[in-house]
Amino acid sequence: MVKVLLFDNDRLRSVVLKKDLEVCGFKVAICHDGTDALNIIVKNTPDVILAEFELPVRNGFEIVSDIRRFNINTPVLLLSSNNSVDEAVISFDAGADDYIRKPIELRELLARINYNLPKIKRVDSKIDADAVMVVNGVKFDFLSNVIIQDDNCCQISKMQASIIRLLLENKGEIVSFETILNSCFNNSSRDYFNAMNSLKVMISRLRRNLYDTAITSLRIETYRKRGICLYI
Repeated sequence: MVKVLLFDNDRLRSVVLKKDLEVCGFKVAICHDGTDALNIIVKNTPDVILAEFELPVRNGFEIVSDIRRFNINTPVLLLSSNNSVDEAVISFDAGADDYIRKPIELRELLARINYNLPKIKRVDSKIDADAVMVVNGVKFDFLSNVIIQDDNCCQISKMQASIIRLLLENKGEIVSFETILNSCFNNSSRDYFNAMNSLKVMISRLRRNLYDTAITSLRIETYRKRGICLYI
């Protein structure tokens, strides 16, 4: 299994990215700053390193400089929210194998990781184009089953994720109860009333979770005898 060492001081973002990469077949370790980076890299022996440029203590540029000075040839991909050409140039001059401007789609990140790995180690990690989506500033991650808005993260169940995904595909439109039950519950007529009760409970809990985690841009409305609509 390909080992990824991730240097990222954003704990929420790093945990979500770790889950996504693990779903795609990678083994991921996280460090939240650049302290003692060289020893950590030697200890973990990663196949590839992902490092935020803007790290506390020692930034991504300094980490690259350190490991290249000790002739460690592990591929290093620097991630930055800065659009500075100068920052990209000094990163490559220091020995970075790639410089990635954020935000970056997961599929592109996977492609860049694989490109920088030896062919024998590349991971066949094809994912659906809509497995991770950003709509009006809200991120829907259906690999890790989380919804993220700003610094707020709502963990949802696999079943809730399937319902949200269906509603999101039809955002602003009422999706009938029958459609939801048939698509997400594999419902049969004899199970209708039990499935409807389960759906009501699930939607109620989902609304509560969104409220508790301050996901304010998402609204789920239930229309009696008709269905459910997602507004965003």
